[in-house]
Amino acid sequence: MKKLVAFLVVLIVAFGSLSACSAWYPKNEAGKLVLITSRDMIKQLISSRYSGYNGPMYDAAKEAISGQTNYSTTNTQVKGVDEGDIVKTDGKLIIHVTNQIVRIIDVATSKVIGKIEHTYDDKDTKFYHPSDVFLYGDKLVVMGSIAQYNGNVYPMMKDMMIGRPFWIGYQDTYAAIYDLSDAAHPELLKNFEITGGYYSARLTDNELMVLSNQYNLMIYAEDGKESVNEPVVVETVSGKTVSSIDSKTAFTLPGKSGDSFVNIMKVDLDTLATPKLSSFMGSIQTIFVDKENLLIAQYRFVLLNQATGEGKTVTDILRFSLDTLKLEADASINGYLLNQFSFDVYDKTIRVASSDWTNDGKVSNSIYVFNMALEPQSSILNLAAGETIRAVRFIEETGYVVTFQNVDPLFVIDLSNPKAIKVTGELKVPGFSTYLHPLSKTVLFGIAEDLEVVPMSDQNGNKWNSVNRFGIKLSLFDVSDPSAPKELASLRVLGQNGYTEASYNHRAVIYDTERELLYLPYTDSDYSTQVCQTYPGKDGDPSSTYTYCSYKMESGVKVVRITETGVTLVKSIVVATNNDYSNLVTRVLYVGDKLYALTYDSILVFDRDSFAALTTIKY
Repeated sequence: MKKLVAFLVVLIVAFGSLSACSAWYPKNEAGKLVLITSRDMIKQLISSRYSGYNGPMYDAAKEAISGQTNYSTTNTQVKGVDEGDIVKTDGKLIIHVTNQIVRIIDVATSKVIGKIEHTYDDKDTKFYHPSDVFLYGDKLVVMGSIAQYNGNVYPMMKDMMIGRPFWIGYQDTYAAIYDLSDAAHPELLKNFEITGGYYSARLTDNELMVLSNQYNLMIYAEDGKESVNEPVVVETVSGKTVSSIDSKTAFTLPGKSGDSFVNIMKVDLDTLATPKLSSFMGSIQTIFVDKENLLIAQYRFVLLNQATGEGKTVTDILRFSLDTLKLEADASINGYLLNQFSFDVYDKTIRVASSDWTNDGKVSNSIYVFNMALEPQSSILNLAAGETIRAVRFIEETGYVVTFQNVDPLFVIDLSNPKAIKVTGELKVPGFSTYLHPLSKTVLFGIAEDLEVVPMSDQNGNKWNSVNRFGIKLSLFDVSDPSAPKELASLRVLGQNGYTEASYNHRAVIYDTERELLYLPYTDSDYSTQVCQTYPGKDGDPSSTYTYCSYKMESGVKVVRITETGVTLVKSIVVATNNDYSNLVTRVLYVGDKLYALTYDSILVFDRDSFAALTTIKY
């Protein structure tokens, strides 16, 4: 019997030429959404896009966190829309994902009382990698990826123009739902497996929404036969399968489709009934979700000149109904989005911030406003030409945009009139913020790179900029007067080699609104100082004792008081003083009078008032 070989069909960037237009946004030439009615139609769509292909191409390119509860919650973009993260707590349990294991910690006893772990043997072909969790009442949702290795049948690229097959693994997504009525013995209720690699998930009220990117669309046999690896959800407990093709919920958008599927699954966590699945041929750059809408941004490289390779990056904004998962509207803009904070929905308008690089290396930034049909209302073009967007925050009728080249301009954008948005104020300070967080309607703080840009030149007239990094700082901004934003205070909290995940992952930000304290997980290194550690030998044998030396590094929690008038360091809680990766603090949370610092292999517990060490929950 001939062996089957699965070929991975990778995402090929759409390079159908877009005609130039004088409007501030690219003309929407996509036409109507087209239903994918059969598996053969997918083959035809892929075949037509491979015509003339000579090699691989790739993409060109809450407000306050913790309300009045007595425990911290995940910092999210939209109030009431939870985002998956490596840790969750309900005040009684802490759920922590680390090293491929989901651990359940009892807050009252500070002990691990349960865990979810997959074990494997040589016959296994599926490998589960948990990455995010949600808590919903007595239910635990574990999100992650599935690595598939089916014996001698591997996914692979059919032809990378290198003369032979290229072997590569691929991933699917799973959402496992457990009953935590007996937290020490979690019971699997449902396990939904979705084609495509895990992208992200949101929990709104009782509804879980999961998104995956599916690149492996075709399976080819060595005898030349081929079949479609269609987008499906399989519930492994019952064996029931949902196909978006059979459900008539798979679509392509002419002129905007890629060679991959975006799969959107939604399931009711109360009933655990058969999930909805919607799929479209495209990709995900980033998403925004509120209680009614799902926005997906996907970017494409549009080839303008076949001979020179000249082209441009275009981002498609797709709006789906969160209720039906149907595409309601779409539009295209030039450039790309920085992250999920680069767009939002407010008062029946959609606001978007983008950066666009031209073929001659120049960059410009734009702010767009659309109605819910994604029809353009107004825009600001060429904002801070020559600089790039480093942070965005839309808060009600105001937008805040940080750009950077030599200094950090904080722009205040008046969005109160969607048909005539405008820049009302600008503040320039050294460095640039990567995350902006509102303290009130008139004050926000930024987690920022503390930099100095020094113009340089040589005797031949060559000029360039030298960037000196001093560390990470917290900046406090007064925006009560939109025409004259001010920096009220700033505090450098980390040195030249300092790092905090909170700079680029908002879920690592924990701000205690009641105590006005920011808990910042950090790592800081001193490459000029050597630290040595001696490890005991096997079975106490002194001859096998060894010493390991490396640079000095510490990890822990910076406790910073941030009020509407100032920023002060309260405490540096040092958890580790060596460069052991497992000791790095990745998250911080609090429950009652205890503060928890989470590392890869333990949780360290401190008194929330005195910050004295209480105990360590070792894994």
